[in-house]
Amino acid sequence: MKMGLSTTISGFTFALILAATGMAVPVTAKDLQDDLQRQAESRERSTRAHKLEGVWDVSVTILDCQTGNPIRTVRAMNMFIRGGTMTELAARSSPSLRTASLGTWGYVGRHQYTAVFRFSRFNPDGSFAATQKVSRVIDLNQEGDAFSATSLVEIFDANDNLILPTGCATETGTRLE
Repeated sequence: MKMGLSTTISGFTFALILAATGMAVPVTAKDLQDDLQRQAESRERSTRAHKLEGVWDVSVTILDCQTGNPIRTVRAMNMFIRGGTMTELAARSSPSLRTASLGTWGYVGRHQYTAVFRFSRFNPDGSFAATQKVSRVIDLNQEGDAFSATSLVEIFDANDNLILPTGCATETGTRLE
């Protein structure tokens, strides 16, 4: 109740300041209530959005997109950074064969997030092989300590031409603490 009262006084004060400057704007109780609701929803979205932030140990299962059958499993580390950026590292492959990934993530709603990241792959002789783009939808569990995801993978040549059909993967992640 106290929070609502201080917000109402703040809104009322704002209306008085506008009126004193000759820019009178009528503020109704409904306007104030709507504003309080928007503020509460914004705080809730912000709190939920930050639940993905942190470092995650991730198991990625590469799938045959046609059959859904697993092809292989790889490990990765993901770091979701406040503000919507992320990094990803292959946990068990040679750093000479691929770069770290850089990308972005965002909160969709109801414990769901999206993320997109890219990295470069290299041939064993060190020459450039391709750029890989991973787009995923992440479902965070209620406790905020595990997630599952579905991913689409696209591979591009040096001129950013798509060279392989879209690949598929599923992922599970556990928060590193």
